[in-house]
Order: sequence, then structure tokens, then C-alpha cells
Amino acid sequence: MAVVGGGFLAVEVASTAAALGNEVTWLCRSRQPLTGTVGGHAARELGERLGGITVRTGVSVAGFAGRTAVTGAVLQDGETVPADVVLVAVGHRPALGYLDPAVFGTRHGVPVDERLETAVPGVFAAGDVASFVDPFVGARVRHGTWRNAQEQARTAAGAMLGDPAPYRSVPWSWSDHFGTNVQVAGQVDETAEIVERRGTRGVTWFYLDGGRVVGAVGIDAGRDVRAAMLLMEGGVPVDPAAVADPAVDLRATTGVTPA
Repeated sequence: MAVVGGGFLAVEVASTAAALGNEVTWLCRSRQPLTGTVGGHAARELGERLGGITVRTGVSVAGFAGRTAVTGAVLQDGETVPADVVLVAVGHRPALGYLDPAVFGTRHGVPVDERLETAVPGVFAAGDVASFVDPFVGARVRHGTWRNAQEQARTAAGAMLGDPAPYRSVPWSWSDHFGTNVQVAGQVDETAEIVERRGTRGVTWFYLDGGRVVGAVGIDAGRDVRAAMLLMEGGVPVDPAAVADPAVDLRATTGVTPA
């Protein structure tokens, strides 16, 4: 099997296929897989945990070999990587050809307001297709995760029924692969102040801006990522030294009583 792409879907399929006894080659255009998803720090650590597969980085796939069935992935330099199954997981683009772009403005998804209503009154958009100003990112974005679709569906349904509450939810996603749990919350901003918190089992990188948490990536550290989300929701200022200390219960600093 050949897996093309450098994100969560690619690594999850590669992990599962390898666990089922398949010979897997992971083909990534970037020099470090997962960097665009989890940031450089976490990507480097996760790269050390890959096992049972062949990882080819810095390569581009130009096409596929085979007439009636695939026999390999052809790289840009002409090399063919043998494969009788290929997964291409290189991102997604909304299929919006059925909408009038002059009405909906569909260049990068369907733009919506804080209640997820489009430019057409009474028409709402939610999930992967919705382009909205995320208060936790500070820019217009689309989030391609099931949780975003689920949470936005609630807001859109409420808006249809007259609820004026805006959509406000910390972006969050996760992945389980090669025996590791990875969680991402908020912004993965490599220009921010990055604080590492390493415990006996897991490690989390907190992204700070102006003394506040704007993002977090955790490896086997779901408790810390949840605390980071609470800190983001409350806009609570933090002490970087306390964030870095695994002995400090971050939940106690969020204003939420630890369970």
C-alpha cells in the first residue's frame, strides 16, 4: 500500500494498514510529516514513533502506474513505488458548483456570519463548507473536523429557531495512530511563544500570545489539552513557568473546579 499525504488521515490509514500486516509506504511532500497539522515540535516527536512502515519525505507523486489496476505510485523524478492499493489524502475542497458565486461568494467555502447565516437571509451553512471568523483564530477559516460540524450544526439549528447566540467553540481535533493519541486545540502558531510541558507519559506544547494560551498540541496528554481549551475559553492569563511544570494542575488555574 502507498499512502500519499502528510496529515492525520494519511497517518491513521498507514497505521491501521500496517497493523493489519500490510507493507506500507508513506509518501510525503514535506520534509517532516504532520508539520502542517501539529506543528514542528510535535511532528518531530511523532516521527520518532512511527514503526512498521517506510516513510519517504520530500517527494511528490506525479501519477500512478497500471492499466486496469494500480501497480504503483509514480514520483516526480520518474521512480515508481510499487503498490496495489493507493490512498490519496492531500486535503479537501468544497464542491460548490451548484451555488451562484455572485450571490454566496463561494471562493473559499461559503462565507457565514457569527450565527452561520449566509449572505442569503434564511440560508445557513455549517461544517466543512462554512467559512467563518473564528474568535479563537482571529481570521476567517474553515475547519474540516467532525466536532466542528457537530457544534456548528447546533448553532445553525438554534439560529433558525431565533436563538441569537453566536458560534463560539475552541477548535479541537484528535488522532489515534501507532499506539499514540494526539490532540490539537486552538491555533498551532509557530511564531508564538511555545512552552513545552513534559510529564511521565505525555508531552504538550502550549502556544502563548500576550501571556494567554492560543493553542496546544498534546501527545498522550489529553488532560493538559483539555485544560488548555478551558484557558482559551476563559482568556485566562498564565505563567509560562507554571505551564511548563507537570506538577502544576492547570485545571486549577482555569477557574473551573477540577473533577
